[in-house]
Amino acid sequence: MPCRRGMTASAGRWAWPERLWRISARPISIPARRIRTMLKRALLGPVVVAVGVYAVLCVYLYSVQTQFIFFPSRTIEFTPAVGGCSYEDVTLAVEGQKLHGWWLPAPLDAKPPFAGKTLVYFHGNGGNVGANAGHTCRLNRLGFAVFIFDYRGYGQSDAPPGGKIHERTLYEDGEAALRYVKSERRAERVVLYGHSLGGAVAIEMAKRHPESAALITEAAFTSLLDMANKDPVFRLFPVGLILDQKMENEAKLREVRMPVLVIHGKADTLIPPAMAERLHSAATGPKRLYLVAGAGHDDVADTAGADYGAQVAALLEMVK
Repeated sequence: MPCRRGMTASAGRWAWPERLWRISARPISIPARRIRTMLKRALLGPVVVAVGVYAVLCVYLYSVQTQFIFFPSRTIEFTPAVGGCSYEDVTLAVEGQKLHGWWLPAPLDAKPPFAGKTLVYFHGNGGNVGANAGHTCRLNRLGFAVFIFDYRGYGQSDAPPGGKIHERTLYEDGEAALRYVKSERRAERVVLYGHSLGGAVAIEMAKRHPESAALITEAAFTSLLDMANKDPVFRLFPVGLILDQKMENEAKLREVRMPVLVIHGKADTLIPPAMAERLHSAATGPKRLYLVAGAGHDDVADTAGADYGAQVAALLEMVK
């Protein structure tokens, strides 16, 4: 193609790109309001997604919270016979459902301060009565008549309504156990004993039944909220709003006037000994604090040896 006058071939090749560059180099004017809107949308999107995910996680934790609290087992591996104690299988009704337990009659040679007293044993959140058979027999050999039972959802007891164990159902089961020992066994001087989460049931029963002789907690916590806040992951969530189960043991103990013995292992890594000290401070009646060096969550009596029974006897000496 021939060149136009005054334009070389080289100039012709670069004329249009140069014009395009000049056009593209012109400043583009975007209203400030539109820029702010675009930035808001860009930032708001991820925030909305994050809030949505957080809300879903909160709802999920609320719906499955019982799975973080209760660890029942249906298989009973041991009985009090493992410690050489005789016992009776017991079935009682609660809310139209069945509770299973064991009754260990007091030894014929029981002596004061244990003689004439019935201990109701509230076990922890894991396993069932079988996991507590050895300690049940130990308490029986001290001289107590002992009744231990499984909450609904544990061992051979029926499942609770809807299949979900709850703080409320534990307390209903605790009431049924106390009715049983008082009506069927004619127990007049009842000692309430709770291990770990069972301490929450024992404390609630002590609050409801001030006529009980004494309360013993072992490896108990101050509240479920305090336990949840020990976990750095749970601290990221509003656990106080998510939990519909409270087990506020420390607050309840302020209303308990009967003699109280708080037992805890100094080497307990599950529930810190500091919680035992807080429980002891909260109790307003006659009280004792027994911290066992070298003991963990489940081996306090084994570690303490004969002194364990001596501490329980010292508590009973406070009973009027």
